[in-house]
Amino acid sequence: MEYTDFFVTRVNEVYHDVEGDRYEQRHPEILVDEIKRWKLLGEQFIKNNPRPLTLLDIGTGTGFVPLQIVEYLRKGDTLTCSDVSQVMLDAVREKLSGLLMRLGVTESYIKLDNGRIPMSDGSVDMLTVNSVLHHIQDLDNFFSEVNRVMGKDGIVIITHEPNALFYANTKLWLNYRICSFFFNPKQFIIDFLMRKGIFEWVRGWYYRFSREVRDYNEVISEVNYRLKKDGLIERDLTASEMTEIVDIHSPGAGGKYASRGFSVYHLQSNLLKDYKILWEETYDHILTTSTSNFLTCKYDQWLNKRFPKDGSHFSVVFKKIC
Repeated sequence: MEYTDFFVTRVNEVYHDVEGDRYEQRHPEILVDEIKRWKLLGEQFIKNNPRPLTLLDIGTGTGFVPLQIVEYLRKGDTLTCSDVSQVMLDAVREKLSGLLMRLGVTESYIKLDNGRIPMSDGSVDMLTVNSVLHHIQDLDNFFSEVNRVMGKDGIVIITHEPNALFYANTKLWLNYRICSFFFNPKQFIIDFLMRKGIFEWVRGWYYRFSREVRDYNEVISEVNYRLKKDGLIERDLTASEMTEIVDIHSPGAGGKYASRGFSVYHLQSNLLKDYKILWEETYDHILTTSTSNFLTCKYDQWLNKRFPKDGSHFSVVFKKIC
């Protein structure tokens, strides 16, 4: 089934409205693994900026990126938080508003609609995008808007996105399945059930014993209710179908384009042609098992040295050169 851009955007909006602060509870790896990365990026690209900075964060969500980089902002800087979810933006405003006011940082919050970024041409010095691209179906339009609002010498920071090179590396993909079997059997079983097409049946039975699954079912039920109320669906979407839409470009999460992910070099050569790469890294060479324990952590580090470009996730910094 093909989904329209409007449908994908609306499902994402409703889903994240409903999920709200539960997102951080369901994705603890963001708090654990990504904080150090954003502190490093803040030190390197934000802290010593020679002039007042206009920074736009796209897909702000619960405010993860702004909360990590706020300490590097100075009086006279401007921070704009944006998201498709007004619920998320309202929550972020409560977290940030007082802090930004004390720092003398100008703040604004904008809801994204119809694929357009409501900012003037060339008005942004720095744009941050954390774990957002894989939610967007029309990447051509998205990056067209990014290029439009970015000013001369502008910086684009993209983090925690699925890396196509990992999924094309048959050795690493097989290695992940073996490691999952030994170190993350729950994920191994889920992957197996999804491949066999019986995940939804087992999940419907398992929810009786799992508080985590019951909470997620509540999110799915509420999203379906709102989508039906909007007249966008006639029957309830299953959890797998909703994941396919919300995480549309994420192979690890079960998105519709499950064999894709992104390539840094494809982004540069096709979508960010007027930019050069300032910094990049890939990580999680055995996906979510890499931080399970000391042994898998060391093994992941060894794989990183052997396949430095092929981690399951990447982060990259681009600079506009013309």
